[in-house]
Amino acid sequence: LLSAGLSSALAAQDKAAADTNKITPATVISLKASLPDLLVSPDRAWLYFVNAAEEKVQRVDLAKRELDAATAVDTGKGDLRMFPSADGKTIYVLAATPFTSPANAKSLSTRITVIDPTMGKVRASFTLPVRLTALCSGTRGLLFATGTDGMRTQGFVVDPSKKAIVNHWIKMSGSGSLFLSADQKKAYFDGTFVGFVPLPSNPLKEDTGEFAFNQLFPRGGRMAMSPDGQFLFSGAGPVAQLAKGTAEDIKGFVDLGLHTALAVDPASKIVFVATSEGFLKMLSYPDFEVQRSWNIGTQVYQLAFDSSRKLLVAATDNGKALDLNARPIGSGDLQIYDLTSLIDIPKK
Repeated sequence: LLSAGLSSALAAQDKAAADTNKITPATVISLKASLPDLLVSPDRAWLYFVNAAEEKVQRVDLAKRELDAATAVDTGKGDLRMFPSADGKTIYVLAATPFTSPANAKSLSTRITVIDPTMGKVRASFTLPVRLTALCSGTRGLLFATGTDGMRTQGFVVDPSKKAIVNHWIKMSGSGSLFLSADQKKAYFDGTFVGFVPLPSNPLKEDTGEFAFNQLFPRGGRMAMSPDGQFLFSGAGPVAQLAKGTAEDIKGFVDLGLHTALAVDPASKIVFVATSEGFLKMLSYPDFEVQRSWNIGTQVYQLAFDSSRKLLVAATDNGKALDLNARPIGSGDLQIYDLTSLIDIPKK
């Protein structure tokens, strides 16, 4: 990993930014709630988020920079996560029963709510008899998910039209994040190790291939994949470049340093990174060179970027140190930063 140079550059800019580049949010939406996920709708009109405190999905009108009080979708009780479809035209919200001990294994379940992000309406809602932790949309309208039936951690193929699990596709140790490759031929996952597995050509009938682990790629914080499927990010700092082959996949590319949140916009050639010290970095994409650095004075655990308005939305923590090895549970607000006068986005 090419970590030393970039990490030193980030540290140097942190020190300079502390005195000179302080910025404040243009809008603060007070929520006092944990927000597991943020998602900008395909038409750039809305920012969707899961409000874990109130157990609902809400949205912000990005043009007005205010909460849309008319749209609030109940999610049901449980551990909440939100995942977009590959084309961004559908949102899947998971409300999973917490797994506390083998005693409650038989009562595990996950409610899946399917939402149209443009209209803000529920298309469907159904419950599966397993605890799901991550989900991706694949071909044929199928969903690939990871979770547990109370006995083992494994993968599930879900058919939303049938509202049912139609196959099992992988057995693994531990389950955190899950992503599909750009060509949807491989699934990347963050379990006990970071690795990938080839997807079957017919997920309704076939099993997956052999695991391929990369034990040298550090785990830490929540894993993320760039929207174009070119890079895999660890909250611990390393960035891995992905490849179609096997031997050259998940290869160390650069190190961003320890961070608590990031937002990647390949079309704008921008990456935003938030640090636990309260700094916000803007890097170029895909070479990850530091372009700007600001002191925002607060800890951030989720970021989302609206390139059409140059708005960066941050879910802020309550000021306590973040546990970088667990899913963030911040209890702060949504802060919206207007970067119009601060950044230039290359024209397409």
